[in-house]
Amino acid sequence: MVSADAHLHLWLYRVTNPHEFELDGISFLGTSGQNLDDIYKYSVEENRLTLLQRVLEWGHLVPTAPDTLTCYPLSDSDPFILQSAPHVFFVGNQPAYSSQMVTGTLLWNVSHCRVHAALHFCEHMYWADIKEIVLLVALMH
Repeated sequence: MVSADAHLHLWLYRVTNPHEFELDGISFLGTSGQNLDDIYKYSVEENRLTLLQRVLEWGHLVPTAPDTLTCYPLSDSDPFILQSAPHVFFVGNQPAYSSQMVTGTLLWNVSHCRVHAALHFCEHMYWADIKEIVLLVALMH
């Protein structure tokens, strides 16, 4: 749970969903997970990381919108078309944590991307109940 005065803390950043940012030359792309949940709902694929890899291969962050995932339809442009592949692609609110390195030809010949499926944090009553944390360590040469 986030306290009412959470906006006073320097570590809390309110951002859009999806959100793309760069940190020390590493590009990140993340969503709250509705896009993956909707793809999973209509797919025979059971592995959510495989579906994340396919999102990168398809080049579209929300391929089921606006048909089965509520989204405002835009006639002139599609903001969910991926312009480049990130170094790290993550989604939240998943039933279990999992991660893998995706290699090969993704969008625009990027050779690798780390994909993460993060847990539902809102299902925990207290922060002390959370027994997992994701730490990403990147070595830049």
